[in-house]
Amino acid sequence: MNLKKVLSIYAVTVGALMLISWVILFGINQSDLATDIKTKPIEMLFVLINEILTACTLIIGGYGLFSNRVWGSRVFLLGTGMLTYSMINNLGFSLQHSDILMVSLMLFLIPLNFLFIILVFSKSRTRIPITVGITTSPP
Repeated sequence: MNLKKVLSIYAVTVGALMLISWVILFGINQSDLATDIKTKPIEMLFVLINEILTACTLIIGGYGLFSNRVWGSRVFLLGTGMLTYSMINNLGFSLQHSDILMVSLMLFLIPLNFLFIILVFSKSRTRIPITVGITTSPP
């Protein structure tokens, strides 16, 4: 199996699992989640929006990568960047609630996610230009 297929399967799987996990959490009315929704409704609304947008971006990016679309690697990178933010945020939440299983999962997935980002950058045909500071042409 080639690298693009592995990365696209990763993105689609993680995105789908994110959506499924939220459905399950709301379905079982998990006590920590219910408490957070009651005490911090606006914060939890934006956490949920972030998670849904991240999941959808991962699924679209994974599809684009798998089907060799021109935009596939860029959307994949956007989705994995969003996922990195979500995982770091989740790591803090899990540490706060002493959820060792979730902390362990995040500590495994965060470096894996960075590895995938590096692999896509290194294999990408189109380089994304990075400029620092103000560039001026000589007189």
